Amino acid sequence: MLVRHILKEHAMETKKSIIPYLFIAFILLYVTLDSIFIYISKNSYNGIITENAYQKGLDYNQVIKENEAQKKLGWIGNLRYYLVGKNLIELDFTLFDKKYRPVKGGEVEVRIMRPVNDKYDMVVKLEEISSGRYSKTVQLPLQGQWEIKLKASVKNDVFFLNRRITISDKEQ
Repeated sequence: MLVRHILKEHAMETKKSIIPYLFIAFILLYVTLDSIFIYISKNSYNGIITENAYQKGLDYNQVIKENEAQKKLGWIGNLRYYLVGKNLIELDFTLFDKKYRPVKGGEVEVRIMRPVNDKYDMVVKLEEISSGRYSKTVQLPLQGQWEIKLKASVKNDVFFLNRRITISDKEQ
């Protein structure tokens, strides 16, 4: 009986708990995942989302005035795009006044931007090909979503149009 008691005590003394190992494994897993997340965030960040955000916030009343002025003009703009080759699109913009007469003699500037990266942003000017119709063929570097910000100016009047398009090999 004494031998059995001594063996039982010895077995209890040498038995190790698994809890410290689980705790260490949890900490290592946590550090590993955090390191992966930090690496991904450092390598995918492309800079400031909005440049001059403070000034744009201060100028917001001006944006509201421009929108009201555009509503008073009553101009109607229509932007279409056609895929004419691999990542090659033709932008076609028509502009009419509130009496549905073509607005001619304007300067139309289009800013084309990727929503996820500013590396491929570009600005193009559309050429007037007929009265109130402006067009230009543009080579985009990548397929996917593109944000188009159009600004048409005729004398002191300005018309703005924003549109998001998707370019792919599949027909639209």
